[in-house]
This record gives sequence, structure tokens and C-alpha cells, in this order.
Amino acid sequence: MITFDRVSRWYGQVIGLNDVSCEIPTGLTALLGVNGAGKSTLMRLVTGQLRPTTGSVRVMGMEPFANPEVYKILGYCPDIDSFYEYMSGRRFVRLLGRMAGYSQSEANDRTEQMLQRVGMADRAHKPIAGYSKGMRQRIRLAQSIAHGPRVLILDEPLNGLDPIARSEAYKEAVPEANGPRNSWSWIFRMPEVDRRLPENTGYFFVGRHTGLLLYAP
Repeated sequence: MITFDRVSRWYGQVIGLNDVSCEIPTGLTALLGVNGAGKSTLMRLVTGQLRPTTGSVRVMGMEPFANPEVYKILGYCPDIDSFYEYMSGRRFVRLLGRMAGYSQSEANDRTEQMLQRVGMADRAHKPIAGYSKGMRQRIRLAQSIAHGPRVLILDEPLNGLDPIARSEAYKEAVPEANGPRNSWSWIFRMPEVDRRLPENTGYFFVGRHTGLLLYAP
């Protein structure tokens, strides 16, 4: 469960998020809103990249800002990448697995599982510098789930993927979303409502001045 209690975030004189109070339940949630509504600010507050100006944010009961305990249970696929370009995709995902605390053999096994899951097992030996946009997005997805997070934040995760890859991503999400809703949270930032998402998807509509309206199954 992720909770916001009267949260505001200001950037100087600019309002990023204004007096938001809500609960984001476990399960699959799509985050929607017009440009500038505060979706990215909300995600950065949840992932601990920002501290609220006022109010409090809790992820599984913990404050996320600069909190290693939250980072252990949280996965994040950002909308932009920052890779070690000289590394292969396989080495990059393995490195993050090791940083998450896995042994060398565990990190190797997890890496191969995740690369297979995102369709990159046969191409991940090449340097990231030569990857297409879609390939880079697949590696971002792989690193975000490699440590088995309970909370997964996906910022426009289908951006850059071709139609076949998008279809595969939805097939991957469906069995996860139909699992026990009390054990994990997936939060997508989406440009629009997508009918291919599972029926039990919850929708949050973000408005910078109006807070959040929840449409949940």
C-alpha cells in the first residue's frame, strides 16, 4: 500500500503536486493525467527521489526518501536511461543484481531469467551503446524486476517498443496482475487508457490542483 497524506511538492514558485491525499492499493494501477498534471512528480516522491515540501508519503508503511529499506522492495523503470554504455545489457543487469545483494550465481541466474522474460536473452551480450530504443527499454524493464520487488514503478514502460513487443509486455502483465493483490504493487504511467490492460486494473487520474480521483476495480 502506498499512501499520500496532504502531500504538496513545490519547485520554487511552481506547483508540482498540490495537497494530495490518497491510497494506492496493491495490485495493478495505471496513472493517467494531462501533461504537467504531476504524474512524474508523484512517481519521484514514491521512489524516494524527491522529498515532499509538505505532507507525508509512505510505501509499505515506510518513508521512501533516502531510505535503503524501501529501495530493497522497490523496482523502478524510468522514462529515460542512464546506462554504462560500454557494458553489455547482460553485465548491466547482473551488476544491479549484485548491488541488490544477490550472490554471483544468484545474480547470474536472475539475470538470465529476466533477459528471457523481456526478450533480450539472445542479444544482451552486445554493448548497450549499439542498442536501439526498444532494446534499451527492454534492459530497463529487466533491471527493474531483477531483484523481485514488491513495488514496481514503470514510467511509460511501453515507450519505444514495437507492436509485437508491446503485446508481449501485456501478456507478461496479465498473469502477474491476476495474482494475489495483497502482495505487490505495479504502477504504470500511461499516456491514455489502454483496453489491453487486465480488467482488475485500477486507474488514478492526476490533477495538479485537484489531487487524485481513483477508479478501482
